Amino acid sequence: MSVTRLGLNVVRSSQMISQRSLGLSAVALQQKAALDPVQQIFVDKVREYATKKKATGGLVEATPAVDAELKFELNKIAKAYGGGEGVDMTKFPSFNFGEPQIELFIVI
Repeated sequence: MSVTRLGLNVVRSSQMISQRSLGLSAVALQQKAALDPVQQIFVDKVREYATKKKATGGLVEATPAVDAELKFELNKIAKAYGGGEGVDMTKFPSFNFGEPQIELFIVI
């Protein structure tokens, strides 16, 4: 009786595992599905923006007023956080720690 029950459990387990594996492999093996039209438009716009940004090297379709305002804001941030003329704000700061002076106290 217990051998029959054990055999039945093994069959059920293997059935469940094969169903799960089949379900997962179908998703994994499925070719890249075509995007819906809205997603495709979004992806196209992102790629177009990346191309324009690479060509201009900065903001895309920025007017001189926008560039001036950006420069002003970046200078304001640099001054607020210790930057200024000739200071590279993208570089990690270097810290110099000197040896502390230790005073010796004798407690009696």
